[in-house]
Amino acid sequence: MVGSHPRANVGGIGGKTVVAGFDQGSLLLQARQSAAVLVSGDQAPSTLGKFQAYAFSPDGTEIVATTESTRSYSGSPGSETYVGSTYEDQLLLLDLTGTVRQVLLRAASDESLLGPIAWSPDGSQIAFRLATFGRDVSRGSPGSTSETDQACVVTLQGKEKNCLSDLHSVNFLAWDPRGTELAIQQTGDEPIVSWNPATGGTRTLVPAGGGQEINAALHGMELGDAVIITNPLWSPSGRHLAVDIQSIPGGSVPAILALDGTVEAIGTPNDGPQILAWQPGEDVLSYTVGKYFPAQGWGVETITPAQSKPSVVLSEEGLADPRISSMAWSPDGATLAVGHAQGAIQLVPVRTGGEVTTLSADGVLVGWGP
Repeated sequence: MVGSHPRANVGGIGGKTVVAGFDQGSLLLQARQSAAVLVSGDQAPSTLGKFQAYAFSPDGTEIVATTESTRSYSGSPGSETYVGSTYEDQLLLLDLTGTVRQVLLRAASDESLLGPIAWSPDGSQIAFRLATFGRDVSRGSPGSTSETDQACVVTLQGKEKNCLSDLHSVNFLAWDPRGTELAIQQTGDEPIVSWNPATGGTRTLVPAGGGQEINAALHGMELGDAVIITNPLWSPSGRHLAVDIQSIPGGSVPAILALDGTVEAIGTPNDGPQILAWQPGEDVLSYTVGKYFPAQGWGVETITPAQSKPSVVLSEEGLADPRISSMAWSPDGATLAVGHAQGAIQLVPVRTGGEVTTLSADGVLVGWGP
């Protein structure tokens, strides 16, 4: 029941992915080394193993994850071997016990899988980033710097991989609610584009630098021009796009855009990047506020396309920890899980306005499944 207090059992799980089951579904956590992991009632901790977990399937029966490896490269003649960075080399589907159901993709020796990794709404495809790394020993650290970073999808049936070869510096991607297009953020001030993997077609969603409409809205708030626009997220209706606009001067501002680029609502400015999350089933955007250094003034607010005046969901006085690190909505859109840097997770019953529940879980909140 929303707003209830789950009975907590705490166990030490060393650096592994854990599903924490409780009476509102399952929270997926990425545990830190020697982490304490929360489960409810008489359920034992469900340890999935040493995977990097990304998301539940739409029906909540599977989890998409990757495995990691460290590769070594030989340096220039006479030098010691250079040990490269950690790479994510396999894309997997796990059941809720941690059993591998499918290996969807194995990266080549010069490739690494990267997040965000996201299921299409119908569960038939998974989108991900794929980076390639050069081995030029004259760089001093071969294998540590990506040369390309593409948006790709793989189908669960047939395991066919399809990548957008025209873009080489993808930084973020997200499905539209129909599962036909991906909103793609590139590195730097490049435009945000939409890609249809089935047809290969692309179109611009947000022009480079934000365009006149976005900058005029920023100037109206006495902020500077947009420098980088990040984290494009389609609204549940598919009629709006949420973005985080970074301006100089001014910091970071959440905004809701119409698909023609019109600014519909702007939230509270922040001094650093903000976490954005749409409420399932409703075009309500939640976002974090607060200062990074020192950590103060943190909280969660919401805006809608028709209402720029923020509604406070969780204020600084109600926080379990000074800084927020992640957010995830329950599948029914009734409750917002707020993860904190020190491990606490707060469950905020937004729809009913009931009591906030605080869970003790020393891990990073990844998602909320049925």
